[in-house]
Parts: sequence; C-alpha cells; structure tokens
Amino acid sequence: QALAEEYGEALLEAREKAILCSQLLRAQEKFGAIDHSFIITGWMPVDLFADLKEKIDQATAGRALVDQVDPETIREVRAGTLRIPILFNNPLLLRPFEKFTTLYGTPMYGEVEPTMFLAVSFLVLFGMMFGDVGQGAVLAAAGYAIFRRLFRFMDYGVILMECGVSSMVFGLLYGSVFGFEDLLPPLWMHPMKNIDSFMKVSILLGIGIISLGFACNVVNLLRQGKYGDLLSASGLAGALFYWLMAGLGVRYMLAGAPGHGEILSAGIALALLLAVMLLQKPVRRLLLRLRGRNRTQGLTKGLGLSLFESLIEVGDEILRYLANTVSFVRVAAFGLTHAALFMAVFSLADMVRGAHGRGFSYWLIIAVGNLVIILLEGMVVSIQTLRLEYYEFFSRFFRGGGRPFRPILTSSEDAGTTSTGGTHQ
Repeated sequence: QALAEEYGEALLEAREKAILCSQLLRAQEKFGAIDHSFIITGWMPVDLFADLKEKIDQATAGRALVDQVDPETIREVRAGTLRIPILFNNPLLLRPFEKFTTLYGTPMYGEVEPTMFLAVSFLVLFGMMFGDVGQGAVLAAAGYAIFRRLFRFMDYGVILMECGVSSMVFGLLYGSVFGFEDLLPPLWMHPMKNIDSFMKVSILLGIGIISLGFACNVVNLLRQGKYGDLLSASGLAGALFYWLMAGLGVRYMLAGAPGHGEILSAGIALALLLAVMLLQKPVRRLLLRLRGRNRTQGLTKGLGLSLFESLIEVGDEILRYLANTVSFVRVAAFGLTHAALFMAVFSLADMVRGAHGRGFSYWLIIAVGNLVIILLEGMVVSIQTLRLEYYEFFSRFFRGGGRPFRPILTSSEDAGTTSTGGTHQ
C-alpha cells in the first residue's frame, strides 16, 4: 500500500507514455519520406478533419499540406482491393450492443449499421419473454454490480441493466412480481389468461422486425447502386410480396377471412410480383449476353437452366418468409413458459404450505424457485433473443466483411472510446 501511494501515480503516467510511444512508433512505420518531407496517409472521422488540420497547421507553422479525399474516389477502393473502415456511431446507452453486432460481423462501408435496431428489438423481445417486475429488478441490480465492479465486463453490465428494466416494464404490463399476479393489476394482460392474443402479438412483432430487415436491404441495394436486385426475392419486390402475404394473414387473424374481392386483388398482385422475381435473374443474364460479343449464339442455351435456378431460389425465399415469421411464435412460447415455471414453483410451495403454513419453507421455495428461473430461463431467453436477431433479422440484409476503424490512441484511456462520424482518407 505504501509503495502504491508513493510510486503508483508515476508508474501510471509512465505506462501511459509508453503506450503512446508504442502507438506512434507503429504509425511511423507506415509513413513515407523523401529528403526533408514526410507523407502521411490515413483514415479519420470526417467531422474531426477541420480540427486536425488546424492542429497540424499550428504544429508546423503552416508548412504542412493537408488534403481531404472522398474515399469512394480512391482507385483501390473502386477496384475493391481496399476496404474503407467503418466507425460505429451510437448513443451511449446502446453502444454496448455493438458487441452483438460485431459478433455477427463488421458492416461494410455504406451498409446499414444495425446496432440501434438490434438494441431496441433485443430489449423488446427479451422483456416480452421475461416479463416480471421483481426478477427484472434483480437483473438490473446484477448488471449495476457488474458495471461498477468488473471494468472488463462493464458493457455486459449495461446490457443486463437495460434487460432488467425492459423485464420490469413488461412485468408491469403483465402484473407479475416474482410470479405473484395479485399484487399489481396488469396494465395490459396476463399472458396465461390470454394465450391467443399473446400469440398474435408475437407474430405481429415478428412481421415488424422482418419488414425492418427488408427495408434495410432495400437501402443497402440503393446505396450500392444494385437497382436490378430490387426486383429480386430479397429486394423491394420480395418485400412487397411478403407484405401482401402478411397483410392477408393479419387480416385473417384480426377480422376473420378476407372477402373474395380482397383475395382476388391480392392474388393478382402476388402473381405479378412472383413473375417479376422469377424473371429478374434470367432477364438480367439475357441482357448481359446481348451486350456481349456472341449476340446470336447461346441466347436460349442457358435460359432454361437460369429460369429453373430462379424458380428454386424464389421458392426457397418464400418458404423462408413463412419460417421466419413463424419463428417469432417462440416469443410467446417462452413468455408462457416463464409463467408456467412460476406456476410450478407455487404449486410446490403450496404443497409445503398445506403441511406447515406460510412459514420459512414456503418462502425458501419461492426464493430458490425465482433464483433458478432467473439463472436458467434468463440465459435461455437471451440465447433465443440473439438467435431471432441473427437468423430472422440480420440474415435479411447484413453481409458483413467490413473493416473496423482503429485510430492511433493518444492516451491509454482512449482505448475504450469511439469517435463519431464517417471516415475519409
């Protein structure tokens, strides 16, 4: 303790200087030099460029030439041999969810960065499957303890706190406090008493998340200039096809079977969209052949095979529409399982109460049962939520393969921080 008080501050300062010198030496290895001049090329957030230029001018007395280049005009970038790094730019409370995004992959430059959508939908799905005021408070308290005590895991502590708050919100909606449903009136409904409605809400939530995935993919295609792919089963045509099918399903769930006129109109629209999706790839290949040298040879040779491939791909995509939507039934299933586990715990506690009354044994069973549910189902619900995000949402638009932006650190504290804005060279 005495050594720490005497030398601790000096050692920390020396450590920070050593880290900074190491970073600068690594950076200098990439500098170019001619006679008495240096050439430095790198990436930085575009909104920090003016500040950097001002500081360089001050440090060099105006003898440095600093230029800003649009990365998309760089020859290597256009050729695909150089990837533009990406920098996450999310609100402070949602920033920890970037770990889940990068676990799936790093977005490409220009691709939709989905962390905000992931965070919001993750919290809604988790809370819906694990809704309880008391257990949510326990999760939030555990997350706060991790945040304060374990620096390496503080991001996970924040996520756990936010999941706890979401669980508490849905617990208020369900009227559940450590499984007791007679302490608070439900602001919405008891899931076990409204199973049919709970299932419908889960499917509607799934339709919304899948639709968001379609929208993100359409934005990606527009940004990348892949306008022909908008007519594919994963593009705008596929989105319209899915929304028509989902609309018919929702109409049936909420108001009964649609009329003949609605079915006929929807059927015609679905048939037209199906034809567009089936012909998109064969027509594109045909146009490419017509632009080639052998315009009169082999035009129909591969057309049949291309149409057959398109039929298989579109059919598989339509089946995925259905499978992805049905997968969200598990949200209701796990929400009902949560309530059913409480019923099992209370049944066991009531057996003890019958013999000994509401004594120590009764409350011990309630406490242990809640602890088991928090540990076991909390983990299972987290895994299932992440699975829904990755397979039903990210798979619609997220390609990954991007390059993370790694800045030169100016202090050891910067290692855990990120900047905002895009990147320019």
